[in-house]
Amino acid sequence: MSNQILLQDVLPLDELRKQGKILLVRHSHDNIREMYLKNIIEEYQSFQDKPAFLNFKFIICFLGSERNSASFYGIYELIEILKGKKVLEVLSKTANQKYCTEKESNWKEKLGSRAFGLNKN
Repeated sequence: MSNQILLQDVLPLDELRKQGKILLVRHSHDNIREMYLKNIIEEYQSFQDKPAFLNFKFIICFLGSERNSASFYGIYELIEILKGKKVLEVLSKTANQKYCTEKESNWKEKLGSRAFGLNKN
């Protein structure tokens, strides 16, 4: 008897395939654990140098750990790919209010918007 669990045993891959192509992604960045602890994996994977997610409907994300192993992180549905747009920062929808307010304040400071009478809060 094997204690191996296969992806198709726990995920509805057949149902997902009916809706579009699936991409399996194993993030193995040197700081992936730190990113996980800071809850910024979504931000990390939302920026790609190359259009790696193009033509896929679903992305199944794994976080690389020792050697060839990885832990399941989540399934994402690709809604839109933004091309040629400069995004300063994308915050996770699970980020708390204090973190969002601090980030907003940092950008107001960097952009100098308060000096021009904008964003006085």
